[in-house]
Amino acid sequence: MLIRDRLKLLFIALLSVFFGAGALALIVIQDLDNAIQEGSSGRSRLIEVGKIRDLLLEASSEIEDLQSWGNNERNVFLDRLEECRSILSRMQDENPEEDQLFQAAMKRLSRPVTDFSRAVTRALRYLDEEGAQSKNLDLPKRWLKTRLIPDITEAMQTLEQLLQGRSNELEIASQLNSSRVKFIFQTTSISLILFGFVFYVLIGRWIVNPLELLSKATREISNGRYGEIIPISSQGELGQLARDVESMSKEIAASQEKLVDKERLAAVGEMTATIAHNLRNPLGSIRALAQNKMRSDPEADASGSLKQILQTVDRADRWLKDLLKGLKPIRLTVETVNLTDRLPQVCEAVLGYAEKRQVKVTWQLDQNLPEVQMDGRKIEQSILVLLNNAIESCVPGGAVSLSGQYDRDRIHITVVDDGHGMTPETLANLFKPYFTTKKSGLGLGLSLTQRIMASHGGQINVESEVGVGTSFVLVIPVNSKKFPKED
Repeated sequence: MLIRDRLKLLFIALLSVFFGAGALALIVIQDLDNAIQEGSSGRSRLIEVGKIRDLLLEASSEIEDLQSWGNNERNVFLDRLEECRSILSRMQDENPEEDQLFQAAMKRLSRPVTDFSRAVTRALRYLDEEGAQSKNLDLPKRWLKTRLIPDITEAMQTLEQLLQGRSNELEIASQLNSSRVKFIFQTTSISLILFGFVFYVLIGRWIVNPLELLSKATREISNGRYGEIIPISSQGELGQLARDVESMSKEIAASQEKLVDKERLAAVGEMTATIAHNLRNPLGSIRALAQNKMRSDPEADASGSLKQILQTVDRADRWLKDLLKGLKPIRLTVETVNLTDRLPQVCEAVLGYAEKRQVKVTWQLDQNLPEVQMDGRKIEQSILVLLNNAIESCVPGGAVSLSGQYDRDRIHITVVDDGHGMTPETLANLFKPYFTTKKSGLGLGLSLTQRIMASHGGQINVESEVGVGTSFVLVIPVNSKKFPKED
């Protein structure tokens, strides 16, 4: 997942937590506000009902003195009843959608209050018409005491109970909503803390730590320690950047190694030219002496030793020339080569060195080796390098063997020794220029051999085991591509 996608996901989660908690809190706060308003309204209704109760009680207590009421007392009484009716009417108008039980209780209270007013008004009329001794005054008083006041009292109690129950419900709802708000804010706070911790960990894992690893790797590269492995397994941008830095580091290391190789090549080139020049002079003298001897005394070379000296000197001179050209791009002088004749000559050329080291050299070739288009001198040079290395790796009494086989349009020339063998580390660096395990070696022989085989479209294979020996195989295609001509 890309970094921007990961950050987008984190921010979406953060916004979801904020908006979700905010929306839920607003809903609960709205419910809490509604409950508080309804509770306040319920308390107001309870106060109004209490006021009605007080007015009715005061009015009921004054009924006994009805005969002595003057105009002032009558007006006060009627004002109290009118205020009661006004309060009841206002409560019904303010709560038109109240539940049916409340509306029924209001009507139940409103009816006896109205009847109470009518009964007292009738009694006052009897008082005005018939006087204080009127027998009709007892009927309203008795009816008020026995029926109307108990009905009013019962209606008042029912209404107060309804309002009190409603008030209790609203109080419980308010407490519940308050608890919900508290729970939401606590949960949101904990969620934000956890989210912040996760955000910190993920940012560190996705961005900060990889950037630190990249920074460390670049510092190592700037200090010259190339090939630094950056332990970033991400498939995102930073992972790709880490792989690009690794690739850049490897390319810089390879370029630096090539530059060092070129510098070494230049230095070795000068040294090689000097050595080759110094060797060719005595070789020329040896050849001249042998040639003069053959001319002055033709019978002196009865055993062919002088001729062999001439051939060996000529071969050594060609190898010196090839050595001088070995540091240049290889160009082949292609000719038709009969390996059946050429390979034994190369083996005979190392017999003296092998006898000196007390190593036995043998060769065995298939009879069906075909003639091949190749650069014979460079192939001889390659085989000579392998034979000399094999002889040097053997202890006195050791053995080196060369064999040649033809198989499926390829010729396999194998050089085997029973010497000390090579370690895996040596095998890994075997064909690198200037790599050598010899005290006096230059490390160019096998590298040049590999280049020669590649120029022929072939290859060189090696197997070795410490304490057992080594086997080199030159694989040369018979039907090779067209070779570049040597200048």
